[in-house]
Amino acid sequence: MLAFLVTWLPTVYLWAAFILASIAYLIRDKLPLRRWSKILIASTTFYYLAYAALATVVQYYIWKGGGVLTAGLLNSPLDPSVQAITFWGKLPFIANSKLGYLVFYSWGRFWLGALLSIACGLVFWLILKGLKKHRERFFEDGEVELGTLAAMMAGWPQFVVFVPFVFAAIVIFSIIRLAFFKESYTTLGIPVLLAVLLTYVFSSSIEPLLVKLAL
Repeated sequence: MLAFLVTWLPTVYLWAAFILASIAYLIRDKLPLRRWSKILIASTTFYYLAYAALATVVQYYIWKGGGVLTAGLLNSPLDPSVQAITFWGKLPFIANSKLGYLVFYSWGRFWLGALLSIACGLVFWLILKGLKKHRERFFEDGEVELGTLAAMMAGWPQFVVFVPFVFAAIVIFSIIRLAFFKESYTTLGIPVLLAVLLTYVFSSSIEPLLVKLAL
């Protein structure tokens, strides 16, 4: 059951968060977009951390029930040669414990991606705050928070294609609005949501590239 949850939780949660963010944007005149974006940012942050913790626990029980070979990994301190070239050498109380290898494996497999996904949101928030300071007319109220949420939902390493999708969507919508509606400015809401959608839809086809970039 836990293994099934770990397999499908990312898909279910991230699509649900995207749908809720889209609804929040569509009804922003009735409900404050900033407030609901902040709620979803907090929820997504909790999701990433909780998922990493859950995946670590599941990995423990998979190895524990996998026979002598994998069970032995649960009583394996981290190899000194690995400690010497990683920051784990500065944490000997963890690296030299019997769960040292499990912690090392879980960090690279689950926790690093979760923390980088949260960091993507923070980086994008800083970028958007800087842009809004100089070009406030391009932002509706709450769109900085919506953009932050979108970056977190895209996650790592998908963030590296999410950003080009955002800029491409802004250019396309700017051309459409200028050509058909004679409007000079395009705000950020629809482009960031479209960028998340495109990232989700094409993630499987660009996954090999993303893995290479992540490494």
